[in-house]
Amino acid sequence: MSNSRLSSIWLIGVAIPAGLLLAPSIKADPQIESRSGPVLTLDGHRFRDLNRNGRLDAYEDWRLSPERRTDDLLGRMTLTEKAGTMLHVALPTIETAARRGIGGTFERYDAARVTTMVRLHGITSFGSRIALSPRHLAEQNAALQAIGETSRLGIPITITTDPDKAMRVAPRGQTNGRGRIDDGDTPAPIIAAGRASRVAQARIDASVRPIMIAKFVSGLFENPYAAPVAAQATRCRSNCGT
Repeated sequence: MSNSRLSSIWLIGVAIPAGLLLAPSIKADPQIESRSGPVLTLDGHRFRDLNRNGRLDAYEDWRLSPERRTDDLLGRMTLTEKAGTMLHVALPTIETAARRGIGGTFERYDAARVTTMVRLHGITSFGSRIALSPRHLAEQNAALQAIGETSRLGIPITITTDPDKAMRVAPRGQTNGRGRIDDGDTPAPIIAAGRASRVAQARIDASVRPIMIAKFVSGLFENPYAAPVAAQATRCRSNCGT
């Protein structure tokens, strides 16, 4: 793999909105929401037990700084999880039978493929080209976060949406006996470079660090779930889907 391509992938790690990094620090207990993972209560405070080990680890403790939490999380992540964090890929979708009151077909995310991308490849950043109403989009995005919650470290998913622009969608790959999707949207090149020592671990960590800091600052590790009821009240400036 060429150094130029690797550099283009690493640039994903620094493309973080400045507003997230400048967000005010948390002064009160944040809202904690967990769909399948346990919640710990310590000294009157609630924390998500993201890795399900029954104790409060530094990256799960919202009282600590985003930088401190990120350092702890980096020490727990595998090379595959770090490499997957550096990717931003298009969300695969499928069409289902029409929902009640909606004509035609209803597009939704392909949960099975997303699960493989998250659990096997460590990918937690996706782009969505799906066009739905705010409520239905919130439901779909919450379903993605439920998948992220079941991953080894419970790292939340970040989602960008731009249904008005075309996005390159990876071809549907074949699944082999190990459940691996054989398509181009995997972190395999980065993993190979790391294992062959063509890329220093410190450089990989430096690329992943700002991504995780932004996730911590935004509060995704405490409550990544969208609220369909609140989203329903959102007014659209253009066609929001049905």
